[in-house]
Amino acid sequence: MLYKIEHVLTKLKKLQMQRFHFEECLTYKVISCGPRVLKMPTYGEHHPALLTEWQKLNIQVSYDYFTLLIEHFKPEEHSLADSITTQQETVPEFSSCTGG
Repeated sequence: MLYKIEHVLTKLKKLQMQRFHFEECLTYKVISCGPRVLKMPTYGEHHPALLTEWQKLNIQVSYDYFTLLIEHFKPEEHSLADSITTQQETVPEFSSCTGG
């Protein structure tokens, strides 16, 4: 039973760390190489204005993607947290520690 709780807790912590990372990226306006959504055009040297607009679009799409991921995984975080609470209430060791 404790293994199940630990497994769910690990999943929850990974999701939370992912969300914290995305939130910090949005706060500090940083986009690492991995989540960049669009590839840069090859003709940017000849059309710098087009490249500038492309970069702005890429940044905005990446921010929107972070926001989408945060919102998408919030229900799963809540579900995992509820599952952990329910499982802890059924384990005697946890019940005595939490006053249950």
